[in-house]
Amino acid sequence: MNLPLCYQRSSEMVNEVIQTISNLPDISLEDMRFALRLLNAGTTRLSNISSRREKHTENTVVYDRMKFTFKESYATLQNITDAVSCDNVTSMFIVIDSLLQIFLFDSPPTSEEEEQFICKLEVACSCKNLQKVSHQYLDTIVSALVYSPREQKWNLIKLLHTFKNSDKISSDNQNIVLRRDQYVEESADVQISMFTFKHPSISACSKPGKCGFILKHDKQEDRIRLSTDEEDYAQFTEKGLHYHDSISTRDMHFYFVWSGSVGPGERMSIPRKSNSWWKLWFPDVTDWLLERMQIEYNVADYLVFKNYVK
Repeated sequence: MNLPLCYQRSSEMVNEVIQTISNLPDISLEDMRFALRLLNAGTTRLSNISSRREKHTENTVVYDRMKFTFKESYATLQNITDAVSCDNVTSMFIVIDSLLQIFLFDSPPTSEEEEQFICKLEVACSCKNLQKVSHQYLDTIVSALVYSPREQKWNLIKLLHTFKNSDKISSDNQNIVLRRDQYVEESADVQISMFTFKHPSISACSKPGKCGFILKHDKQEDRIRLSTDEEDYAQFTEKGLHYHDSISTRDMHFYFVWSGSVGPGERMSIPRKSNSWWKLWFPDVTDWLLERMQIEYNVADYLVFKNYVK
């Protein structure tokens, strides 16, 4: 079958076939491989920049504790693929965070289950144009897991290496690491974090000061939102921070970097939001220290090929 010709004649039909295959309840490896062949024929960039903007212009939520959580009683690889199929999941980083829980409580998946899992994620990641997990993020987790006393770490490390070898799931150049410049307590319940960031779509900026954005953390709701309110930015004019509407929460994955002692004079670092799975992976670590807040910002659509840390 001439798959590139099929795509050229009817890309809409091909995309519908891929979506149908990826949503099958009992999908076979042969079906998954066929879907991946369709993707390689020219469908890896199914969503252009304008369509992505249409989906996320009204969404300002960066993090919500109530979203994408898995309870011990039903956390499985299938739960993850089901969640990735829904429109709310925009990042492969969420998958990695969920695996930390699953491998704590479930028996390790078989080789066939892992292969099916990877294939489904590759199809979903390409069909939905999801943010790929960075190699740096995977390397940080693997380096930390080596110190864990739990034997199941080796099964998870093996799977994470497979993620790193998949260019449909992970990347070493499509995410820019942004570190929080400053934070202030607006009130007892609201914390404001400021980030300096010139979006790659901004070729020239005539506004005074630095390009960037503000995140507001509501501690009561445990929810973080991107601020688009000019009054918030006006409060920090002395810092010279201003906002552009090209900033999108869909392209953000936020997390805190924590460190803990694993030996005399030796500390390891982990990426963590608010879950406690890391404490179970490292039950002997008692001196967890918050190092910094970071965002990995997806710039794949803008052909920026060099990571940098602000």
